[in-house]
Amino acid sequence: ITSDIEIAVIEMGANHIGEIAMLCDIAQPDYGLITNIGKAHLGEFGSFDAVVKAKTELYQFIRKKKGKVFVNCENDLLMLHSSGMDKTTYGISEKAFCSCRLSGAEPFLKVTYENELISSQLIGKYNFENVAAAICIGKYFGVDVRKIKEAIETYVPSNNRSQVIKTKINTLILDAYNANPSSMCVAIENFHDMKGENKWLILGDMLELGEYEIGEHKNILQLIAEKKFNNVILVGERFSKTVSEMRINFPNQLLFKNSDELVNRLKLTPLSDTPSIILIKGSRGMKLEKAVEFL
Repeated sequence: ITSDIEIAVIEMGANHIGEIAMLCDIAQPDYGLITNIGKAHLGEFGSFDAVVKAKTELYQFIRKKKGKVFVNCENDLLMLHSSGMDKTTYGISEKAFCSCRLSGAEPFLKVTYENELISSQLIGKYNFENVAAAICIGKYFGVDVRKIKEAIETYVPSNNRSQVIKTKINTLILDAYNANPSSMCVAIENFHDMKGENKWLILGDMLELGEYEIGEHKNILQLIAEKKFNNVILVGERFSKTVSEMRINFPNQLLFKNSDELVNRLKLTPLSDTPSIILIKGSRGMKLEKAVEFL
């Protein structure tokens, strides 16, 4: 970061307590944003409370530095932990500094801000708070609303994150960069709400959950059953073990130990003879993107 750089955006990740605190000591941020706190890396952290403690190390640093944080005012947990701090808020509330409205997600997210309809190329209602955060930070730093709109509308996701891919006959929603119980649930719920015939779920194991792994995979299978999905492909030993323990079966269900087994099956037989819409979601280690060229 040279002296002519106005603003540097630095993403901080962690799977142990103390790592974000260390990164803050290195980067010395003046502003902070925690997008959300989900059930990621539970195996390493040991509990959800530990995840919260680790993530909010950013707030602790900003608080001591008397800096500013950007907070989703609908997120009670983040509002609680940022109590007393200098904060700028975003969300659906009219009281927020940046008040946005969800205007659609069929399948791409549309957000209205200051009477401007912003049509993103992001899949899913769950991206609303990400777009609202981007608008809020842009507005705070004096970016013109038209430039904010242009930036959001021209952003095309890549790297297996919320990508929409059209194959010869199918539409794929590829979100296989990573997965944890929180992101898996919202992805499945959003997929259920989307319009479309002949839906398929291709789900890979959620890794790094430690003692919580069987319980969290059970929760996902129960959600799939509640949403009455018929076409379900599960990839990984954890899902296979959980299916066996629960003795659960979906009308059209396939189980594979890994993505290579799935690919070999798809090479032999197409997934379906009719056009399908397919959600592909799993942890990075499952490498589910290998299946894309055979769908």
